[in-house]
Amino acid sequence: MKKIILFTAISLTIFLLIGAVSAESMFDFYSDESNVENSGDTFVIGFNSVFPPFGYSDENGNFTGFDLDLAKEVCKRNNWTFRAQPIIDWNTKELELDSNEIDCIWSEFTINGREDDYTWSEPYFNNTPVFVVKNDSGIKADLGLALGAGEVSLYELVPAFSVFVRDGVYLPLQYTKANFPKESKQIYTPDTARLICSILSDKTARSLGFGYTQTFQTDYPSIFKTGTSNQYQDIVALGATKNFTIGVWMGNFSGNTVMGKTGSSLPAWVAKNVLDKLEGGRDPAELSFPEPEHWHKERICSVSGMKAGENCRSVVTEYIKDDTQLSTCNWHTLIDNEIQVIYPPEYQQWFRMRKVSGLVEYSQSKLSFITPKDNALFFYSSLNEQTQAIPFEVIGGSEPTLDVYYDEKKAFQNLERPFIFSLPVERGNHTCRIICGTESNEISFTVK
Repeated sequence: MKKIILFTAISLTIFLLIGAVSAESMFDFYSDESNVENSGDTFVIGFNSVFPPFGYSDENGNFTGFDLDLAKEVCKRNNWTFRAQPIIDWNTKELELDSNEIDCIWSEFTINGREDDYTWSEPYFNNTPVFVVKNDSGIKADLGLALGAGEVSLYELVPAFSVFVRDGVYLPLQYTKANFPKESKQIYTPDTARLICSILSDKTARSLGFGYTQTFQTDYPSIFKTGTSNQYQDIVALGATKNFTIGVWMGNFSGNTVMGKTGSSLPAWVAKNVLDKLEGGRDPAELSFPEPEHWHKERICSVSGMKAGENCRSVVTEYIKDDTQLSTCNWHTLIDNEIQVIYPPEYQQWFRMRKVSGLVEYSQSKLSFITPKDNALFFYSSLNEQTQAIPFEVIGGSEPTLDVYYDEKKAFQNLERPFIFSLPVERGNHTCRIICGTESNEISFTVK
């Protein structure tokens, strides 16, 4: 049977793709000519089984969905035997098609770059995103808004950015002090605005993205945000202190690129130098942003994320809400006059792969499966049957070794930590029982 593909384009329009068989009649559901003679042929469709409502498993574990119902109708009208085969690894969908494992990809599939590789159907489903706004909002919403391509002028950006240094209050932009606008709007709570100012003014945090020799490094408290549009047509920088907000746009009206520069280069240099002229000579203490009223700073262990203890060596300072109860870090322990990092058992695989110094604490955790979960569902694929396996990871237990039983038959004996192993992918209902000392646990899983 000639290869057939069904796909969703980037615009989320779904198509069906067919080969030498007459597409015009075969998929014309209202034509008498659609019932072509093809008795005895089996039509195998490959589909995404986790893409409701098009393809998914119902509460009984049976495959269903709009795509499958439509495919069954096509098979019925063409005297084909219908068979659905889930594509386990979506990255191999084209390989399964090319290797004749399936006759058709009947699911979301992008046409771009594959126009000449397959035969594509006409679209039969159009899923267009819709934005709903109030009639009087003045907002023109379309797909570009979600993709970050909405047009926003510098005239709009500057007062929006100034909200952060105004304790969350928005004031319309105007050119003179005459008739200063009395109407204002609280966009954020004061604490939220102050936290954002703390983030945007953190010179150390900025260094991760821009390095320590930043264009917008100032001697006084300031916040900055830069932006660069696709292909560098527009480059923007915004900077602000308690007293001033500066916005700089560079570009051209022809839409050509701006010499490959980014918003953190030339525009940031201009914004920073303007602020230097405006705020130069002032005492930096006078320009400090106010602290949040209902938050306080705590020393946090950067390894555990808990409140830093006396043995923690890597510490950062973070804002914590006043009513938050923090546990003190218990990962760093003094053993034989040396500070050791003792990781929770969930870190055992990461610990083994990274080969970091320290220990993993197992005894304080009960014997349990990290993966897979109880009643997990797996699917067998003949494409990679020699390399398929179901990975297991177990933590806890009071003893250093583990016994594993697969369908009540011993699969592993005296398995040493970390307790990581694999079981075969065999169709049917299965159990895995583990024993560590006096503790045991068991899960069930299904392979279809």
